[in-house]
Amino acid sequence: MLRVNASENETYEVRVISRLLVQVAAHYGYHAGQIVLLSKLMKDSNEHITGQYH
Repeated sequence: MLRVNASENETYEVRVISRLLVQVAAHYGYHAGQIVLLSKLMKDSNEHITGQYH
């Protein structure tokens, strides 16, 4: 495992950080999919998504 020593008492594991970035990207993709699904469901609707009209 690749380790980067920042100081005497701190060690960061690069694999943990890269795994975190992959998890964040997947989470973002999940929400993007939700937005696409809601957009398709509301495409033919006259309702505003927040219930407010401008």
